[in-house]
Amino acid sequence: MRDAYRAATGESVPTWAPEIAIHVGGRLAGRITAAEASAGSSWDACPQGEQEYAGRPCPVGPAAALNALLADGGAPTATEGAPAVVGCDKPERPRVAGAVDSVSIVPDQQHQDCFAAFSWTLYLNGEDEIVATDLVLSSP
Repeated sequence: MRDAYRAATGESVPTWAPEIAIHVGGRLAGRITAAEASAGSSWDACPQGEQEYAGRPCPVGPAAALNALLADGGAPTATEGAPAVVGCDKPERPRVAGAVDSVSIVPDQQHQDCFAAFSWTLYLNGEDEIVATDLVLSSP
């Protein structure tokens, strides 16, 4: 995840808050600790009570979306805030207590179709710590 963030923004990843709320499609999917945040599988989740998300079996995570993008010759880019449209969907976003800023990792413009588009939004508190994430995958 650090490499994707660095490639998209040109900056190093902000530090993790002691606990990070993981959202998928705007819905809480779990919480991880700062120590767990470095493990790629820690980000894989599903909205609570669901078996699939956006037509994909759970768990889903940002690594799979990023790997598919790179395999297709795409590149991650960064955008301020959370995109209002992801592919063909207008996702609801979580309300994140304590967040004062957000940045999203999204595919380059050539990979913004109705199936492959995604956004992985990182929510930052006043100390520039990541307090929450929200993964949105476009659905066909």
